[in-house]
Amino acid sequence: MQVRQGTGKLIFERAREMLFVFSKSFNLMGHIGSFISLIWEEEYCGRGSFQLVLANESGTIGEQGGADLVGTRIIRQGRYIYQKGKKTAMVIRSIRVSEKDGQIIINGFTTLDILRQRVRVGTTKIENVELSMYHIADYVRAEIEPITGYNDLRFKNYSIAETKGFEQTLDTQFTNWNVLDMLIALGNQSGLGFFMGFEHENQTHVFTVYEGKDFAVANESNNPHVVFSEEYGTLSDVEIVDDKSIFANNAWVAGEGEGNRRFNQNVSTYPINDRPDAIDIFQISVDARDLRQTITDESGQETLLNSYDYGRILEGRGLAKLTEHPHVDTFTGTINPIGFGIDYNLGDIVTCISKKHNRRIDARITQFKEVTEGNTTTLRLTLGEPEITLKGEINTWL
Repeated sequence: MQVRQGTGKLIFERAREMLFVFSKSFNLMGHIGSFISLIWEEEYCGRGSFQLVLANESGTIGEQGGADLVGTRIIRQGRYIYQKGKKTAMVIRSIRVSEKDGQIIINGFTTLDILRQRVRVGTTKIENVELSMYHIADYVRAEIEPITGYNDLRFKNYSIAETKGFEQTLDTQFTNWNVLDMLIALGNQSGLGFFMGFEHENQTHVFTVYEGKDFAVANESNNPHVVFSEEYGTLSDVEIVDDKSIFANNAWVAGEGEGNRRFNQNVSTYPINDRPDAIDIFQISVDARDLRQTITDESGQETLLNSYDYGRILEGRGLAKLTEHPHVDTFTGTINPIGFGIDYNLGDIVTCISKKHNRRIDARITQFKEVTEGNTTTLRLTLGEPEITLKGEINTWL
């Protein structure tokens, strides 16, 4: 593989990877050897997405042949697109045929999207985050839905990985949340990532929780440092940002109750013994009516939380909301990602330094996007977490 530098981009010239199409039961339906373009996007804590553009007659015909897209072609709703070398696959959610352009446009998401098809009924209390995430993800395998008693909704060809002993904890709860939305919320609050492995040989999806490695300069472990800098020629187009337009450091969280009898809890991001001047306190209100003081476990047993424990749960919701209101004091820039996938990967924390502006950030790689057109693949990374910038990310075209 040859690499050449473009303006603000890293461009790979390589042989095009073949795409394989599998049925929902993991039967290989065929392959796609020719396409106009492919966008493949994975996220550290999200479902990612893809777009595949084909010529109307570009090798998508199955053994039966014919011109009926729905009836005989291998591209169908709910089937999986797999690319060799990827740890996950994409599920087809949209197919559009354009006679005017002579194209078929297929869109979808990583196979994490199947978890979006289920709502976890009842209240889920969170303590150890990794164990909770596996418990939530395992819900879709339940033979009988614990609260409602519905049955025969379990996913087949689905499993969860073994736990790794991550120690992150949260004191919060969710009531009647979508399964995937719960996992994303927990990942964003804890720093853990997750993906849906695609093990076509074993005919199973494997839900996996993991934690990116810390390659930042501030990290004192034995991990090597990954640094992007103007001085190294790996960082350019620096832009300084200092913005408090959406900043908040104090929240009133309203839980159960009505009017003056509503349960209110205050939480802040500054130390109690180091409170800023009143003019420097920025408050928000958080509606947490969905967090119930009475929780129901999977056996149907109800437990009334005392005021302290319920207050802690409301505090957790308030702190999560405050992360969406950061003081932006950082910079953005374009980086050169040589070594991605080898020296560092999705979910890892790296350092960006500008000595000229006396700025440094340690940011997580939260997303990668590969755009393939012809024999050229352009790679884009997104760095950052909610507290990094106004939009919660540093977008860098590579």
